[in-house]
Amino acid sequence: MNFTTRRRYGMLALVVISSLSIGIYKISSLSLLPTGIYSGWLLFITMVGLTLYNARKKLPFIPAFPSSIWLQIHIYAGLFTFVLFLIHIE
Repeated sequence: MNFTTRRRYGMLALVVISSLSIGIYKISSLSLLPTGIYSGWLLFITMVGLTLYNARKKLPFIPAFPSSIWLQIHIYAGLFTFVLFLIHIE
């Protein structure tokens, strides 16, 4: 799989997950659930997940995925975190 194909799949996954998150937020806000708390916790969890890339770079001897895969996950998770932040602040 070449770089362009991976980028397209990554962006498609980002758009689908972001759309699902926005849809779930809209539905749950209609049912009077505390959406601010849920979106805040999800935002916090994704931010903690983003810091794992820094830990992966500091500990290269851990046999996890290659750093290039971690970087791609970090980039798309960062973009998703921005979407979550916009959802959280409405």
